[in-house]
Amino acid sequence: MKKMLWIAALAAVLGACTTGNHVADADHQSLDTSGLIERVNGIYQGAFEQYNLMDSLRKAGENNITMANLDSLYCTQDWNAWVGRVNEFDKQHNDGMVGFFDADYWIMGQDWQDLSVSDVAVTAMTDSTATVALNLHNCGSVAPVRLEMVKEADEWRIDDFISNDPAIDWKASMKEYLTEKK
Repeated sequence: MKKMLWIAALAAVLGACTTGNHVADADHQSLDTSGLIERVNGIYQGAFEQYNLMDSLRKAGENNITMANLDSLYCTQDWNAWVGRVNEFDKQHNDGMVGFFDADYWIMGQDWQDLSVSDVAVTAMTDSTATVALNLHNCGSVAPVRLEMVKEADEWRIDDFISNDPAIDWKASMKEYLTEKK
């Protein structure tokens, strides 16, 4: 019995001292997070390439600029459905006015310059959901952001953007906006 307790204690100490890209899921299995971190970095690299392309086209005198739909490329079906509901509501009820989206959740602002992300870390993870924390750099400021991720069609996608400064849960805010306005 003492031997089993000693082995259990040693296993607990070794588990606590282990470093690396692993997070325990609800069943206490260790999940590799490096692929998810790589995915988030890739998502933001692709997004920022679109913003930089918009800048280049604008500087070249282009006035009719459209950007690739980042949401359809990188976000869940549920996220896209909520954005669609909000856009449809605003189109019908806020003719020519700003409506819900007065800032861009991809860049946590209206303007952009020197976009990057740093300190990407997985804070929670299961086989199908994850929470990722990162620092978003824009216009000389750093905004801590949390992403709620869902695995859809075998690919990690963003299901919610949550900013800490200013505090806003974008998905919850869309739901609240539509509830209050109806």
